[in-house]
Amino acid sequence: MSPEARSTYLELVRDSVMPDGSVVALFHADRSGKAGPVYVMEKEGGAWTYRALTAQGVIIEGGAARCQGCHQGGVGDELFGLPRPLEPHEPEPKKD
Repeated sequence: MSPEARSTYLELVRDSVMPDGSVVALFHADRSGKAGPVYVMEKEGGAWTYRALTAQGVIIEGGAARCQGCHQGGVGDELFGLPRPLEPHEPEPKKD
């Protein structure tokens, strides 16, 4: 996450809007730890651009096509946010 967007991303809720210039990158690795593809979202002019790159930084043509379709259902501004810890569940008191 680019620095200017970090605080908004950490507090992502429905209807959050990331600032133009925001960059989000997801770095993949295989089970052995070898670097895999990098998926990148960049926001300019109020719209996101999606890219997929090899671990060496070469653009994978058409590699991010599925990303956009899924991210359109994101919680806020086409993003899903970080997993949130679950609040401990307090059992309801027994009723007599």
